[in-house]
Amino acid sequence: MSSPLSYRSLKANWPYDIQKFSDGPRDQQDEVFRFVGDQGSAVIEGPTGMGKGAVAYVIITAAHKLGGQAFWIVPTKALVQQFKAEFPGLTVAYGRNEYACAWAAEDFDRDLQHPITAQELVQLQTNPNAVKVSDVATMVCHRCPHYVDPESGDTNVPGVPGCPYYVQKHRVRHADRVLCTMSFYLYRFVFLSRKDRVKQLPATLVIDEVHRLPKVVRYSLSYDITDYHLSQSIEVLERLGNTTREEVKTIKQFRTAIRRLAKARGRRASVEALLEDDEIHRLIEILEPIDADVLANKVKAAITDGLIRPKEDRAAIKRLEVLVRDIRRYVHAFMYSTDWVTEHGEERRPLNYTCSFYRTEQEVVQLAEETGDLRFRKKVTHKLVIHAAHVASLIRKCLLAPITVGLSATIGNEDVFQFITGINFPILRLASTFPADNRRIYAPTDTPSLAFDAPASRRHKTRMLRQVTQSTRWLSDGRRGGFRSLVVVVSEEERQKFIEFASQAGLTVTTYGNGIAAKDAAADFKEGEGVVLLGTSAHYAEGIDLPDGLAPVIFLLRPGFPNPSAPEQQFRLRRFGKSQTWKLNWYDVCQQVNQTAGRNIRSETDLGVIVLIDRRFRRYAFASLPKWLEPAYRGELDWDACLADTVKLLKIS
Repeated sequence: MSSPLSYRSLKANWPYDIQKFSDGPRDQQDEVFRFVGDQGSAVIEGPTGMGKGAVAYVIITAAHKLGGQAFWIVPTKALVQQFKAEFPGLTVAYGRNEYACAWAAEDFDRDLQHPITAQELVQLQTNPNAVKVSDVATMVCHRCPHYVDPESGDTNVPGVPGCPYYVQKHRVRHADRVLCTMSFYLYRFVFLSRKDRVKQLPATLVIDEVHRLPKVVRYSLSYDITDYHLSQSIEVLERLGNTTREEVKTIKQFRTAIRRLAKARGRRASVEALLEDDEIHRLIEILEPIDADVLANKVKAAITDGLIRPKEDRAAIKRLEVLVRDIRRYVHAFMYSTDWVTEHGEERRPLNYTCSFYRTEQEVVQLAEETGDLRFRKKVTHKLVIHAAHVASLIRKCLLAPITVGLSATIGNEDVFQFITGINFPILRLASTFPADNRRIYAPTDTPSLAFDAPASRRHKTRMLRQVTQSTRWLSDGRRGGFRSLVVVVSEEERQKFIEFASQAGLTVTTYGNGIAAKDAAADFKEGEGVVLLGTSAHYAEGIDLPDGLAPVIFLLRPGFPNPSAPEQQFRLRRFGKSQTWKLNWYDVCQQVNQTAGRNIRSETDLGVIVLIDRRFRRYAFASLPKWLEPAYRGELDWDACLADTVKLLKIS
């Protein structure tokens, strides 16, 4: 197809004025511009170091000059901050949890006897103890003197400083080029009506790390319904008397159903259990009579009349608003957790799955004692967990722009990528300019399978964790080069076991926990703390860079295949069948291997190795590699030979 973006227009918008890019585009970037100029919407699989950030900047800059808004979305706030620093002039957007609430600082005073000044509002944003906008119900925010109309930019009370979050929303509505997280973009558009979405979607969208988009969407659209929060909402609604009597009765009935379902059919405590279709239909029957719009208006009126107080009842109002807002979502989510029929009479398979969960009284007491937080005694004991699972159609119908370009270093199998993302555009695959000779991907010949159902699996896992401990210590010896390592495991149990073995061996390990976040542990390691950086694949398989010999050796314990009895796996088997489920699991693990292997190779001069420990890696690791990386694979060496070859390679530097 022809594209309104031409190769010439893309080249003309290269940021020569930014010192870092003053030499002009590289050959690979030039190839991307030709491809996008020919195709319009496209997916680019470009290796680490090709400069995908500059490519994204050029595309949105050229696009907005043609007319219409252009969005550049990334997975994390850290990437937003990185690209904001590199490319000035973009309108940047963050979530509600990044901004302090001005009205809360004024004790929700309607008369504004002591209004906050603009300077005080700026200082408030740096106060870690300030109430965040995300902690205040939207229906309260709309009454706030500092609320900013997204169209006009005017505050509710003239002359007062505008709420920074709503000022940002106004700017985003009218900006030419917007840089934001995937989550911000999702919430900006996904809940709009179809008519409003067509009007407001940008003309151009660039998705950085596009392979991560389905995971972000699934996480953002999954949520819990707990008996504790239902009880909070009931307590507030009961203050309204007869006006909400029927709604209170229905919500109590729903709470009772949650508690009964959690323990029905022999379900075990502290384990998520997949609900059956008849149970889900029962939940729909209970909630459908509630008119969410009518209930929302009753709550707003109660706030206006002072029956519900924004200051004293802030948390309860927030919970109540979530309940009111989500009642319709609950019904839809429950419906989409079973076979359903479209408005045109077409039969569809489930898109979500719903699980029940409960804790015994003994577990609740124990949790309160372990944490020292006695509030656990009266908090969540029963809940439903609604998981968004198959989001491809939602991405395709609700999020993509007329011109959409996806960027990633690991697209992998084209068919599976299209299946899970709903993105079906021409794909350009670029080889890396980093020499494969600088890398090794080892799959040792003498390691066992660590599959949960393999013979002596737990014993083998313990033995391999000890062996990794010994090997990292051996590699860290100054006589062999003093090489530091990244160790990636799958479960928290494995992480704790490695910490225990490392302590016994006198090995200094940097990891998270005990109040230390994963990103902070990684930062400490980069500053020289510890011989080993340890974490699960959820934290360190991607999103962390360890260049310049910071951790030239990576050990990946096992593939992160899901437990066959886990609800997600049960849903996949029911929804897609055994063959397609295996393809999806295989794709996820291949992504894990390729992403983890790239953590220590961030430039043409970096040297790095990864040891794939579990024997199962030998079945598919080589097949998962891009062609240009295949020469780095070593599958004929035993463990000791892999270590010897590692030292030989790394001592080149």
